[in-house]
Amino acid sequence: MPDIQLTKPEKIREIIEEHPRLEYLLRFVYKVEIAQITTLRVDGDNTKIDVHAGARMYRFKAKGEMDVLVPSEADPAILQRKLDPALAQAITLICVDHAEG
Repeated sequence: MPDIQLTKPEKIREIIEEHPRLEYLLRFVYKVEIAQITTLRVDGDNTKIDVHAGARMYRFKAKGEMDVLVPSEADPAILQRKLDPALAQAITLICVDHAEG
C-alpha cells in the first residue's frame, strides 16, 4: 500500500473523529486541537500514522493487535510501547481505509 498524505482539514477532522481513542490522545494527552493539524500521513505498509501539528510530529504505530508505539508524554520525539488495543485497532483501520487512496 502506498503512503498517502492528507492535508484537507475536513478530511483530517473526519478521520480523527471517526476514531475516539486517537482523538482523545491528541486532544487531552498531547494537547493538540484538531484544527492545529496540518498533515496526516498514513503508511499502510508499516501500519503507522504521522500527525503533523505545527513544528511537532506525533507518530502512532500499531505493533500487532494489542500494542502500539506512541509518543512519550514528556517528549513526543521519543516513542514508547504501550498496551492499547483500541488505538492499535484505530491505526490499523485508518491504514486499511486510507492508504489505498
